[in-house]
Amino acid sequence: MRAMFLLRVPLEAYLQLPDPDRWPPPACIISDTLHYWTADVAHSLSVPRLSFHGPSCFYITCSHLIKRHKAELDIAAAGEEPFLIPGLPQPIQTTMKKAAPIQSTESARSKILEDIRAAEAVTDGVVVNTFEELEHWYLDSYREETGKPVWPVGPLSLYKETAEAKAARGRASSVEMDALLRWLDDREAGSVVLVSFGSVVRRSLAQLVEIGHGLEDSARPFVWAVKEARDRDEVARWAAEMQDRIGDKGLIIKGWLPQVTILSHAAVGGFVTHCGWNSTLEAVAAGVPMATWPHAYDQFMNERLAVDVLRVGVEVGAREPVAAVVEEDTREETNVTREQVRKAVERLFDTGAQGEDMRQRATELAEKARSAMEEGGSSSQNLDNIIRYVNQSNNNI
Repeated sequence: MRAMFLLRVPLEAYLQLPDPDRWPPPACIISDTLHYWTADVAHSLSVPRLSFHGPSCFYITCSHLIKRHKAELDIAAAGEEPFLIPGLPQPIQTTMKKAAPIQSTESARSKILEDIRAAEAVTDGVVVNTFEELEHWYLDSYREETGKPVWPVGPLSLYKETAEAKAARGRASSVEMDALLRWLDDREAGSVVLVSFGSVVRRSLAQLVEIGHGLEDSARPFVWAVKEARDRDEVARWAAEMQDRIGDKGLIIKGWLPQVTILSHAAVGGFVTHCGWNSTLEAVAAGVPMATWPHAYDQFMNERLAVDVLRVGVEVGAREPVAAVVEEDTREETNVTREQVRKAVERLFDTGAQGEDMRQRATELAEKARSAMEEGGSSSQNLDNIIRYVNQSNNNI
């Protein structure tokens, strides 16, 4: 992040030299919270700066509440003992280990956090990738906490819904799209489980083997992104051997996959996810229930949102944060067993009352997400409100 700070001077110089024949001067800067230095750039240009917050408002609210009550929670919840997060409308339990990313006090990170907080104190408003109907209580709580306007404009995964736009999101896919879609088209509706852990998480071969056995034992057709196979020879060999063994029962994609495209396909009925906020919201927007396997950062709080609040998820069983990236030589690392994977997948596709209720809630949330993004919906209106706010702010300067 310190390296990103070096962009301040060239960005400011670039924005101060607009070409009136090609584009007007900036009316506003919208930047990620981590780019705290853009607050000074906006000030020098005399334009509003709006912060874009990547996490869920649920995570942000839990973060504020845990910090506010930290002294008493340290006593009541030392070690791994579960505790209730104070001040929430639902009983939400976590542990200090799972909340550790919130409470991090590493010296190198603390200075950056201080700079971020200082920039947030003077930001003109906050833009978040969520929608009012999903996190209404937490959005209102955040507005009250900051005293600033907070505009949810998501789910952004629904912004462009052409097949080409969905497939183009993220990096280039490591699979031939036509072959992938043909494979999905041949499966029954709601029968396939997608397994993907985002762009950062890298697991050991031992853990990948456990996942593979769990998926096989579940007897569910699956699509699984194994990014580790791109840069670890032993993983690539193992993935090839497993693909040969299972044949057409599953697809192992050695690298990046078009996640939004797959989640949107009618054949997909479940998603094993690391609970990154983008992935969580993409599943909500697609109406796909989740098997939650958080690894670090904000992911344990997102798990609680999916499982306890929205009730569209089941836990795989991760008990504490692990390193997001496991080096090749740590071959014995396993955080979750094959039996846990199998059981979680089976619960996703449970045909009893609980499974049906979960799928019904997922469908209802997807309908609300789509309505929010349509013209006149809550997120569409918030986008109009942002434009109105920026115009009014510039008129008052």
